[in-house]
Amino acid sequence: MKHKLLPRSLRKHIAQEKGRIRREVGDKAEQVRLVSELLGRYRKEEKQ
Repeated sequence: MKHKLLPRSLRKHIAQEKGRIRREVGDKAEQVRLVSELLGRYRKEEKQ
């Protein structure tokens, strides 16, 4: 089953935020945590 893509403006926002996180945060583990939190805000849970 094909998943629905996010709107283009939201994808651009996420890409910009990921870039900002990677530039500003030196610790790799902290980067991974912050990026996963960012993506978690926009993921929709599947209804079962």
